[in-house]
Amino acid sequence: MKPVRTRFWVTVLTFSIGLCCARMWPIFNHAQFVSATIQPIEVPKPAEMLKVRFAEGEILETVFRYQMEHCYEGQPKTVFFLSYDRRDLPNEFFSSFNPGAVSVQQRSQRRQFFLEKRELGILINVNAIEFSQPSVVQVRCECVRGILDGYSYSLRLMRKNNLWAVKRRKLIGIS
Repeated sequence: MKPVRTRFWVTVLTFSIGLCCARMWPIFNHAQFVSATIQPIEVPKPAEMLKVRFAEGEILETVFRYQMEHCYEGQPKTVFFLSYDRRDLPNEFFSSFNPGAVSVQQRSQRRQFFLEKRELGILINVNAIEFSQPSVVQVRCECVRGILDGYSYSLRLMRKNNLWAVKRRKLIGIS
């Protein structure tokens, strides 16, 4: 008698799930859920590029150099894409990075690089710079290699002898 009762409830449960899915399908079949096309990324115009103040420029360069050295340690690094607040930096900013074994480019060039080389490179984005004192700064940044391969950090920078240096690096998120 017991197996019949179990089979009955399994059948009722299966029927209920099927009924719910059938009734909910029109909601999920709506055009906004179905159309999953890839939209091209617009390259920002030079006028929309970020203007970096001198103090922020020094901090950004320190953070980028530190992250280039410490992101994905032990793994090969061929190209870095840099951005501040998810926007490209001015071309003049890249003049301080000497061409060498590692290439440094703007964020907007990442998609084209992927299409040509089928490599992702590493995106380093500085999200926010917060001055807590004139010589102490808190920076939130991220290193991203792929869609589900990224790390968010909080860095503490201190200015000593007119040079910014990273004093602490704290992992705050993983994707």
